[in-house]
Amino acid sequence: MDTEGRFLRATSSHEKYFDPNVFDSGSSWLSLVHPDDHVRAREFLRRLATTQQATSARNCGMVPSKGPLRLVECHAVP
Repeated sequence: MDTEGRFLRATSSHEKYFDPNVFDSGSSWLSLVHPDDHVRAREFLRRLATTQQATSARNCGMVPSKGPLRLVECHAVP
């Protein structure tokens, strides 16, 4: 992702759970995050962009293309 949370590329594991059109280059990562977790997800992205250090794990509800909501542990390394 870039510093605004837009996808630059995604791993093949994304295709297993999410609609590939959602994570096309330039799409927002937040579009996969459940609305109840947007504040926490934005803080995760802000911390990553401002500290330029690996962030601690954050659990976010993610909305898959099929099936129930998934609780995902998010890690990031700039």
